[in-house]
Amino acid sequence: MPKKIKNIIFDLDGTLIDSAPSILSGFKHVLNINGLEPLIPLTSSLIGPPLITTLGMVSGIDNKKKLQQMAEQFMSFYDIQGCFISQPYTAVDDGLNHLLDNGFKMHIATNKRLIPTKNILSHLGWDAFFYSVYTLDKAGESFQSKSDMIAHQLKDLDLSKDHTIYVGDRTEDLQAAQNNQLNFIGVSWGYGDFPKDVTFIETFDQLGFLVTS
Repeated sequence: MPKKIKNIIFDLDGTLIDSAPSILSGFKHVLNINGLEPLIPLTSSLIGPPLITTLGMVSGIDNKKKLQQMAEQFMSFYDIQGCFISQPYTAVDDGLNHLLDNGFKMHIATNKRLIPTKNILSHLGWDAFFYSVYTLDKAGESFQSKSDMIAHQLKDLDLSKDHTIYVGDRTEDLQAAQNNQLNFIGVSWGYGDFPKDVTFIETFDQLGFLVTS
């Protein structure tokens, strides 16, 4: 990382919060009320892709109208109850405070929808940490992918690619960073894995190296 990082964009699920129990509870709820059994195990490996994509995978349904109905059922449950089960990973609270105190501008780019994202940030007392929050359904915009989302985030906020880094837990996050010519740091505790040559951290406080770099 040849230039000093000033802006940090974070993924949310699997990076800052352990959302697996809350999301999986939502999938179980939807399957139960539709009298369905999951076609694949409901594990943390499902966390990350867009909601309708995952609902199709676990249910085997490919009817768009039915999947949309199931997505609405998931959202009704998750937005009011499920999302609040999510908990921050160890040292994230202190780490975010440390980065904020040292002048970093922090942002979120997540496949999670805007309503539960905002609810979780408020519930955890994190509203003041993040300069921007981008989701696939961000009000007034529609993004085709996380790469597209981050491209708009960089452009909208005039963030220098040389001074910005993306932190995430899945290969999709790495690809989104690479597609936008961003430096990337992976986290070891999330829902994915990376090629051996990817820079990653094993505890959140290890991001503190950005303060002195």
